[in-house]
Amino acid sequence: MLADGKDRAEIAKIHCVESSTIRTHVGNILKKFEESSVKDVVDRLRNLGIFDIFTSEKS
Repeated sequence: MLADGKDRAEIAKIHCVESSTIRTHVGNILKKFEESSVKDVVDRLRNLGIFDIFTSEKS
């Protein structure tokens, strides 16, 4: 959702959780990928083709 341009508050509202929960999850993802920004993680996932897996149509 962050890759689609939604901010943390919007994501929290959609999922009915506190924005602090989103902040915690994003922080954990940044640590896991050893990156300092969401943009860097999104770029890395795009380069790996991860988003293509979820957006490609099934035959």
